[in-house]
Amino acid sequence: MRRRPVTRDEVRLTERGRIATLPADSVRQVKYYLASIPEVWAPLVQTLKQAQDENSAWKRRTWGSRFTPPDPITMPRPKWRTPIECRHCKRGFYIAQRCFGTSYCSDKCRRSANAVGYVKARSEAREVDRAKLCCGTCGKKLTAQRSTARFCSTRCRVAAHRQVCGDTL
Repeated sequence: MRRRPVTRDEVRLTERGRIATLPADSVRQVKYYLASIPEVWAPLVQTLKQAQDENSAWKRRTWGSRFTPPDPITMPRPKWRTPIECRHCKRGFYIAQRCFGTSYCSDKCRRSANAVGYVKARSEAREVDRAKLCCGTCGKKLTAQRSTARFCSTRCRVAAHRQVCGDTL
């Protein structure tokens, strides 16, 4: 059983500030359901509540009567299922009740996975697409910086536009 408190780097928060994921070792089975361990979660929940209160006080002063306070942050309750494995760090975690599914155990893992894997894969795919490009007017192979380029030069682009519009000089 876990003894050290859960930190902000180990969880994901929703856009409304709710805790969305729970590390697998911060949960225990009680009879027929799963429950988070209060001693482990109390410091993080208290810190998040303080931040929410400070933010709410500022918004109340700024927006006045138009401000509707957010739901209070409470200790998360896991959905009943087996732990999910994080795509990035391979640690087990649970998804909190009333939260949508996710593939990453924390915001830190999501940011680092997107920065490394997703962007690299996307740029490689675009590079392959750029290698297949040919000019729409003269048919020459393009050495384009963008994967959406259609013409090899301004001359070809203007010629194609004149063909479509029927302009002649």
